[in-house]
Amino acid sequence: MQSRRVKTNGKNRPVSRSSRSGIRWELYDEGHHIAYVRGNEGAYQITAMEHPRFLDGRGWAVVVDRARDNTSGSMDEERVADYKGSVSDMGRDPETFIKERAEALYLQQDVFLGNITEGEYRRWNELHSGREGYRASDWVIYARPKGSKSVFMPFTPYGHTTRRDDTLHAMRVGPEYEESVRRFLDKNVEDSRWEFEARSGPEGPNERRMRPDAPAVSKSTRPGSAKERLAWDLVELAYDLDPYEFKDQYGSKDELYEGNLSMLSSKKGISELIAYYDGESIDFDSGLEARRKDALKRLRGLNVSLKSSASKRKKTVRG
Repeated sequence: MQSRRVKTNGKNRPVSRSSRSGIRWELYDEGHHIAYVRGNEGAYQITAMEHPRFLDGRGWAVVVDRARDNTSGSMDEERVADYKGSVSDMGRDPETFIKERAEALYLQQDVFLGNITEGEYRRWNELHSGREGYRASDWVIYARPKGSKSVFMPFTPYGHTTRRDDTLHAMRVGPEYEESVRRFLDKNVEDSRWEFEARSGPEGPNERRMRPDAPAVSKSTRPGSAKERLAWDLVELAYDLDPYEFKDQYGSKDELYEGNLSMLSSKKGISELIAYYDGESIDFDSGLEARRKDALKRLRGLNVSLKSSASKRKKTVRG
């Protein structure tokens, strides 16, 4: 996006000034003022122009632009409102006149919550709607350090995570932009610092989750018997499916590991695990779905092996 700022031709920009409304204005060239603000509905660039180059040297113009979703790779703006007038309207104080007209035009669209910097405006809507109030159906981006098993936390447009309940300031976008979210995840799958996922809907069993399409990572190189490796892989799968629920139910991964080993030692326990993992597919993450199918295949194989061993023991006893 090209800035609409008038070039200063090397001149130093004067210090910004605040109007009576509290909106901070910056003068980019004589008669060309810009303010960056936030409201309930997003981030805005307000422009007030009295420069003679506008309207063929006969007037002034005020413009309100709102930042929009940036997933396409270049930030777009939405022209919220604009208004033009003649030179004769401005009176003896053109600067105050056009600022007041611009602020009034902005306040017809939203409320003034505070000033932001130009940089913050440029980054404001990188994948989120920028609204104070948002729909539960919005997609929210979460992240955790690459290679860690820590809990995914809301990820901000400024390159860091924030606290679990601070999804308001996370990267987010409306449900209609699901494909943009998928592109973002796929584009950043090789990010050296962060591992990303997206979530939509209220937290709980109906929450949707999306991760980048990538081949399943096998954890079966863990030392131990086939049963021990399977027991641990089931722990990792349960954790990655829902780390919040996992931490609510288990004190540690070792706790579930010991429980899995016990269940894998009996036909009844194996059957219960097969019934559990033979349920609904994991449609929000192809990697997790591949791991679920792999675990189910190995559970069934272990079940067959256990039945075969039991049958052989019976024949030995009878013989």
